[in-house]
Amino acid sequence: MPHEVIMPALGMAQETGVLVSWLKRPGDAVRAGEPLMEVETDKAVMEVEAPASGWLTDVRAAAGDAVPVGAVIARIAQAKPDAPQAPPGPQAAAKEAEQPAPVAAPVAAPVAAPPAAPPPVATTPANGRIFASPKARRLAAEAGLDLRHLAQAGHPQPYHVADLAALRALAAPSGAAPCQIVARVPAAAVAGFVALMQAETGAAPPPGALAAGFACAALREVLAAGDAALTLALDRPGAPRRLLADPDRARFAAQPEAAAGAAPALILRDLSGGPFQHLRLGSDTGAAPVLSVAEQDGAFTLTLDYAPAQLSDEAAIALVAGLAARLAEPLRHLL
Repeated sequence: MPHEVIMPALGMAQETGVLVSWLKRPGDAVRAGEPLMEVETDKAVMEVEAPASGWLTDVRAAAGDAVPVGAVIARIAQAKPDAPQAPPGPQAAAKEAEQPAPVAAPVAAPVAAPPAAPPPVATTPANGRIFASPKARRLAAEAGLDLRHLAQAGHPQPYHVADLAALRALAAPSGAAPCQIVARVPAAAVAGFVALMQAETGAAPPPGALAAGFACAALREVLAAGDAALTLALDRPGAPRRLLADPDRARFAAQPEAAAGAAPALILRDLSGGPFQHLRLGSDTGAAPVLSVAEQDGAFTLTLDYAPAQLSDEAAIALVAGLAARLAEPLRHLL
C-alpha cells in the first residue's frame, strides 16, 4: 500500500507548516531517509526526510502552501505510477483537511489520465516572506547579502546555495554607492560608559572597539543572521585596516581578527577624534556598505553609504537606527 507523507510537527506548539519546496518531482524515486521537502516553521526552515522508499505521487501541496500539521500532502507508492499527480493550486492541502471526504460517484466510462503537470514555480508570497534553505540563509548573512534582492529581481523561490551566485551578481560593483543615510546621536552616554570601564578595569576600550561591537550587533539583527559568522572591516585614519570576526560576541579589549582576505559584510570607518566628518573613497566602491562614525560638539554623526544591491532601504534605516540606539544607551544593550 502507498505510504502517506504528512505535514510533520517540528515544534512544540506548531499548528501549521509552510511547504518551502519539494526536493523531488512527482514520479521520482525516493529512498527512506533522504531529504524529500523543506518546511518552514516559526523559527527555521528544515529539511524533512522521506518516510519510506518508493515513488513520489499524489502530491497535494505546492511551494508556499500553509498546511495543517498531520494533513496528507503526498504519497509514496510501492510501484512506479504511470501518471503521478502534480501539486494542485495553493492551499489545496489545507482546504482538504477542513472538508469532508467526497462521495464516490459512478463513472460512465474510463477517462485517460492527463499527463503529469510540471512542478509549480515558486513566486514571491504576498506577505513578503522569503523562502530559503538554512545554508543559503547562513551564507548570505555571512557575505552581507540580502536575499530579498533576488525576489525583487524576479528570481523564483525557494532559494538554495546555487542561487547565491545570482545574488552576488546583483550586488556587483556598478559605481559609487548612490544612497546615504545620516543620523546624529548624543555622545554623553558613551563617554559615561567609557569612564565606567576605566574605573572598573583600569583601561578604556581600544579605539573603534565600541563602535565595531555595536555596529556588528545592529547588522546581525538587521540580517537576522543568528549564529552566522560576520566579518567587519574597521578603518581608522592613519591606521591599517583590521578585519574583525564577530566583534559583537567578544569583549571590547579582545575582539578577534578574521581570516586574511575575508570579505567584510560591513566597513566601519571610525573618524572619532579627528577632523573628518565623512569620507567616501574610491576603494569603497561595491565592496560593502560603509558606515562612518564621527564625533563633534558632543554628538556622534553616523553616515551610511550603500548601494541598493547591498542593502534594501528598510534594512539600511534599521542598521543606522540600531547603532544609534546602542550608542545612546550602551549599558542597556550590553546587559
